[in-house]
Amino acid sequence: MSAARRARSPLARSDWVEAGLAALGRDGPDGLRIERLADRLRVTKGSFYWHFRDREDLVDAVLTAWEAPSTSDIIEQVRALPGGPKAQLRALAERVVRESEPGQLLETELAVRAWASFDRVPARRVRRVDAARLAFLTDLLRQIGFRGLEVELRARLFYFYLLGEISSLVKDPLKRRLRFTRRRLDLILS
Repeated sequence: MSAARRARSPLARSDWVEAGLAALGRDGPDGLRIERLADRLRVTKGSFYWHFRDREDLVDAVLTAWEAPSTSDIIEQVRALPGGPKAQLRALAERVVRESEPGQLLETELAVRAWASFDRVPARRVRRVDAARLAFLTDLLRQIGFRGLEVELRARLFYFYLLGEISSLVKDPLKRRLRFTRRRLDLILS
């Protein structure tokens, strides 16, 4: 994008992406309609076209903005934690439970997964995210000493338990959910 085009638009591309993430979490994929976002941002559709080729470009940017912080960024942060793979798994599980409180992160995760059930574009992203997350869990479990089918089984139990935890409408108090999370992880690691 040229500097002249950028200077004429009061919003940055990132403003549109942030608004898209919020709209996706709140309204599902219908929230990513250009007119709706422009109304929410109080700008014309022309502002959108300064930053994006088309809606598909916006969808790609929104999915990328969901993917990185919810996958590669978390993996890097957890890998950097001291205490080895068991401590890292515990920290990851507790983090996911804490972040499964209502808010944009949770709403966006659930919205992307629901959207992926009927649209191939987000479905490809969800498959990639799931594969990266499972690969990370598998690696940690191998470091702990699990081998063969046990690694895949335990990684899937851990991962699908966490997905279920965040998507469940049953929300026990956080303290209880953390206690259950610790105990479930003990069972997976035993």
